[in-house]
Amino acid sequence: KIKDLGKDDAGEYTLKTNTGTSSAKLGVEDRPVKIKSGLKDVKALDKDPEVVLEAEVSEKDGEVEWLKDGKPIPKELLNSGKVQIIADGKKRKLKIKDLDKDDAGEYTLKTNDGTSSAKLGVEDRPVKIKSGLKDVKALDKDPEVVLEAEVSEADGEVTWLKDGKPIPKALLDSGKLQIVSDGKKRKLVIKTPGKDDAGEYTMVTKDGKSSCKWGSQTNP
Repeated sequence: KIKDLGKDDAGEYTLKTNTGTSSAKLGVEDRPVKIKSGLKDVKALDKDPEVVLEAEVSEKDGEVEWLKDGKPIPKELLNSGKVQIIADGKKRKLKIKDLDKDDAGEYTLKTNDGTSSAKLGVEDRPVKIKSGLKDVKALDKDPEVVLEAEVSEADGEVTWLKDGKPIPKALLDSGKLQIVSDGKKRKLVIKTPGKDDAGEYTMVTKDGKSSCKWGSQTNP
């Protein structure tokens, strides 16, 4: 009787008596590591601090391999801590930190008895308007007028419109109008404003918009 079998117990065993011998081979195979609970699709936002993909296998010491888009997780991502492989009892987890768009894809957990796959989607963070534009009145030939708003993301992209149309490139190239990003603040600077600059200005994000009216008055 051999207790607590391990791979070291494999081999040929022989019974020897004074009249002869008898031999047999003992093979010890890996226990099948079955997937009891598979991976599930996950949706996350760009720059989320972390996301965890999780599955459960049948054996506490069951070995698994993680793949992304059919290929092993790059060693440099594991060494840097960007991606962490965690075994917690029968649970197997893949933790991905500091998410970006490159992390999106199909992830697969592979055992000696099966596979489980799930898709990770990484979407742009919503760019919300935290503080909108305000109507402005200025005098003709003032040195400049600044229209200002604040958005929820420091790198949030915005588009500026005048009377419903994009700001002409010629005005930006000449420096007459300047678009400024200062942290989460977004500014449109109008240099030496005149009556032709009056109108409705709109700042548009992918999640909202804010408008204001600017009017020029003649200097007294």
